[in-house]
Amino acid sequence: MKQLITFENRNCLAVSDAKGNLHLFNKSGSGQEKIVSIQVESKSEIKGLAISSAENFAVAGCVDGTITIFDLMAAGKERLVKPILTLQGKKNVRCL
Repeated sequence: MKQLITFENRNCLAVSDAKGNLHLFNKSGSGQEKIVSIQVESKSEIKGLAISSAENFAVAGCVDGTITIFDLMAAGKERLVKPILTLQGKKNVRCL
């Protein structure tokens, strides 16, 4: 696990990893159930993770400079998450 973000208005949390994956977990109940995992196109380690104020987009910054924006869909439909835009920045993107 590299980054962990909890949502205030959704019943889930987001976790990134060293293999370029964004994982969404349901945070209700006795344990965390994985909703979906999606990988950035470059498969580079995600060092930075941010969520938009409306909690409808997630942004992942990677070691190779790739910045990917994910559409999280409506609350309750997170399993349909998809990347909508990929940008190329400088290497080691950590702050978004």
